[in-house]
Amino acid sequence: MWNCGGALNPDFKRRIFEMAVDYRPSIMVITETRVGGDRAEGIIDGLPFDGFITTDTIGYAGGLWVLWNKEEVDISLLASTEQEIHAIVKFGGNQVNINRALEFKAVLDSCNFVNLGFVGPKYTWTNKRQLADLILERIDRCFANPLWRVLYPEAVVTHLPRIYSDHHPVLIKLCKPNPDRANRPFRFQSMWLLHPDFSRVVKEAWPEGRPLHLATEDFTRKKKKWNFEVFGNLFNRKRRVLARLSGTQNALANNPSESLIRLEKDLIDEYSSILLHEEEYWALKSRINAAAFGDRNTSYFHVSIVVRRQRNKIRCLKNSVGEWIVDVEDVKNHILLGFEKLYTTELSCSRWQSPILGFSCCFLSKEESAWIGRGVVEEEIKSGLWSLKPFKAPGADGLHAGFYQQFWHEVGKSVCEVVMNVFEHGVVPEFLNDTLITLIPKCPSPESLNNYRPISLCNSVYKIISKIIVNRIRPYIGKLVAPLQTAFVLGRKGIDNVLIAQELFFALDRKKGKEGYMAIKVDLEKAYDRLEWSFIYKVLQAFHFPQNIIKVIMSCVTSTKSSILFNGSALEPFTPTRGLRQGDLISPYLFILCMEFLGHLIEQKCVDGKWIPFKASRENVGISHLFFADDLILFAKVEEKACEAISEVLNRFCEESGQKVSREKSKIYFSPNVQEGVKEEICSNLGIQATNNIGKYLGFPINHRGAARNRLNFIAKRVMNKLAGWKAKFLSFAGRSVLVKSVMSAIPNYVMQGEALPRHFCEKLDKINWDFLWGSTREKRKLHLVGWNKIIRGRPRDPDKLPASSNWKAIKVGFQTFEKGIGWSLGDGRKIKAWFDCWIRDKSLRDLIKGPLTQHESDLLVSDLLLGQGQGWRWDTLSFDLPQDVKDKIRAIPQIQFGSREDSIIWKLSKDGDFSMKSAYALANNSYIPDTPFLGMWIWKLDILPKISHFLWMCMHKSVPVNNTLFSRGIIEVNKCPLCKKMPESIGHLLRECIYACDFWYKIKVPSMAISLFQATDDIIDWLRVNYLSTAIHHSSVPWRYVFPFAIWELWKHRNKVAFENTPLNLNLHRLCIS
Repeated sequence: MWNCGGALNPDFKRRIFEMAVDYRPSIMVITETRVGGDRAEGIIDGLPFDGFITTDTIGYAGGLWVLWNKEEVDISLLASTEQEIHAIVKFGGNQVNINRALEFKAVLDSCNFVNLGFVGPKYTWTNKRQLADLILERIDRCFANPLWRVLYPEAVVTHLPRIYSDHHPVLIKLCKPNPDRANRPFRFQSMWLLHPDFSRVVKEAWPEGRPLHLATEDFTRKKKKWNFEVFGNLFNRKRRVLARLSGTQNALANNPSESLIRLEKDLIDEYSSILLHEEEYWALKSRINAAAFGDRNTSYFHVSIVVRRQRNKIRCLKNSVGEWIVDVEDVKNHILLGFEKLYTTELSCSRWQSPILGFSCCFLSKEESAWIGRGVVEEEIKSGLWSLKPFKAPGADGLHAGFYQQFWHEVGKSVCEVVMNVFEHGVVPEFLNDTLITLIPKCPSPESLNNYRPISLCNSVYKIISKIIVNRIRPYIGKLVAPLQTAFVLGRKGIDNVLIAQELFFALDRKKGKEGYMAIKVDLEKAYDRLEWSFIYKVLQAFHFPQNIIKVIMSCVTSTKSSILFNGSALEPFTPTRGLRQGDLISPYLFILCMEFLGHLIEQKCVDGKWIPFKASRENVGISHLFFADDLILFAKVEEKACEAISEVLNRFCEESGQKVSREKSKIYFSPNVQEGVKEEICSNLGIQATNNIGKYLGFPINHRGAARNRLNFIAKRVMNKLAGWKAKFLSFAGRSVLVKSVMSAIPNYVMQGEALPRHFCEKLDKINWDFLWGSTREKRKLHLVGWNKIIRGRPRDPDKLPASSNWKAIKVGFQTFEKGIGWSLGDGRKIKAWFDCWIRDKSLRDLIKGPLTQHESDLLVSDLLLGQGQGWRWDTLSFDLPQDVKDKIRAIPQIQFGSREDSIIWKLSKDGDFSMKSAYALANNSYIPDTPFLGMWIWKLDILPKISHFLWMCMHKSVPVNNTLFSRGIIEVNKCPLCKKMPESIGHLLRECIYACDFWYKIKVPSMAISLFQATDDIIDWLRVNYLSTAIHHSSVPWRYVFPFAIWELWKHRNKVAFENTPLNLNLHRLCIS
């Protein structure tokens, strides 16, 4: 053990090496390192130890390191704080072989296993020796595949007490415990909308003139009775219909009759209806947009529900002193007491009437205030309802916005009556503001209440009120809120703050001289939940909001009664006395208005000269702070008066608003020219620790001198989690395609807005995507039927090496691309350089004419060549005669009357001159080919299932895995058609030329108008396209363009059943297709 007095000492590494050589310690404990985080890891990388544990510093003091050699000892961390480390030390025993560990992981992945977790002691094996030689390990683990997890969704693995053996017994409880359904809130099921009798129940509960709360209660009672007597248990109905269908088909095979054929058709129709209900049921519960996936991915939805429920389920929690609470009732009490305390005001007396001293801000004019406070009309209420997503999680009444949208004719009058009454009297009824709070884990395996985010589920009618208020105040938020706050303001984006922050940190890293600067990342503890209601009221008054709207807003905020959802059941309700609900539509806007007070305090200190903002360069504007809701970064010059100003501002803001700065999570980042002693003093005065890695800002990894090299790896990890292997097994190709697109558009694209991702990293993401798309694993490579270059064309170019930040490197590349794509639309010619700007058919005059120019000619504008009033061109202005073909190109330009309008810049790669991101991306990758669209774009215009669309897309690429394709790639040895077993199986043979296919098309009765098109071409691509363009109507009264894709899909499915399941040829396939 060694108190080193600071690991940044120049002699530190030399002394460590000396002790390592002289004494060869297995473990070394170093105290007072005064370095933590990534910077500590960077130093340790150069030391003669391959195992380490570090703690964070306390300001500029403290910092513990435990270093060891893995060949001699194994240390497992149990817990740590800034002042102590608890670990298990294991001498001897076999070391973990990393290659074997990776092979084991590969086996788990290939088996599609999910870790079932555990409850109880952490380790399952011990060598049963004294403390000095004690070894504890977790050897016994339980895994299962997703189907097993679905079969036993409530299975729990428990590590039982060890008595005789050196292993703990492991108990797997398979029986489902009796759920506590007593307090489970009512939930509307969207599948009821598919039943023709459901509308009758709604009409009976909502007779004209009945108040909303009475109608809702009556509907809930009637619904339960109807669900039991009419709709029935969905899964029992499914089993009964399948049994009847099986019996009917057996009877039909033995003794065919018209009645049995009709019964079979009716049962198939009923079964299809049940499948629709089932898909809707699981899709709603899985919180996944089923329409986006298109197919009946019921298994995927079901497994998603089980995985999410197990992830979110709360079984035990740690209390404030680190003790585990495992008893269910104790856990419930701990949660209830924790949130009651969080939402209870800490003000000793009322501050509602006392104004905020010294808060001068932009405020609403009388006209604006009057517009916001105007009366509510039915059209505004209806517009607010239809702006809500139909089937988002409902509130305490269990009714989604989609229910009110579907039955507006029945429920609209009672809804309008309630909403108008709220705006007229400024009081929200109690039944309307009951709220459920669901706890969303912030991290995997949450341990304490701080690891959960409370999201409030508000009633749909309340959301209408909130939405109306938001729609009225949102147009004026940009006026009331300073430019440095970018959250929830029209025309502002969070990425703007990210780009500014990146540039400021880049400038901080290059700072030299005597004047140092700092950036403080401030963490507000439970920012929404701690905001005092009296402060909200005074802020609204300061902005001159109309009194009637203030009354409505404060009633929305203060009249709520909340219940925590614990594993699906509602706990005892409590009444908050402070805080904004996360999930209430109006909360973000109220919060940023309140944060404006903090911005005002900062600006005041800057005006007084006590707080010097940071400038990226001498010419730039000084930046004192960046706000995005509760994400704060402060910038200031390193000096004592700035430190005092920062403390005063934060203390004043917290005192007025109820906020609390989390000193432990906040960080200070210093420019490199700040001396260590000054850093220590600043950190001590502010009570915030220094850091060399500011981490993420708005989910974006800030790039600076202390940033980790693997800072972008979180993107790949999140993509891999979203594209987990088990999902590929439950989704069709179309479903996987949709999921890949949604994941890639959501996760990497956000970071790409602020930074150009390295080429190798993009290739890594591509590899993850195409393996998931085609269902490949490490052990089993699947055939990639369509080249990735046809799915995603080109790659972003690498920015050249410029002496600038990564942002400007990327911006330079983007601007070069932009310059290639822009041209000029000729107006008066006063802005266009005649020789060097692109104005003649996307080219410049210099591109068309070679040879020297005089200085006078080089400086000519197009207006110098134009005659007045649009009378022609002055060729004599030039010292030479232009070639005739060039003159013709110039004369062909539509000439506007001279002076009638100014020249304008246009985007050359679009017909209307508007900028197109798609063409710009293609241009950046040198792959832009104008007017050559993919010939199969018609596929995506068809209103058919995505899986059929994707099959047609593969046909257009001639990449369907027919035997000819597999034979050409050396995968199979015989390429004969599995249907006729005579000819080689190509796509054209399978769909058109095979005798079975010919018989299929004959029986399906191709319309006479389509027969000529059907036989017009031998090329499969043209054949598919002409049938899509056909206007013929099938005898079933369905347009042929829709019958055709379903027919070839059924043909392809039947071919696969014959080839892989030995199903006999179905000569009545045409009937199934039409049905």
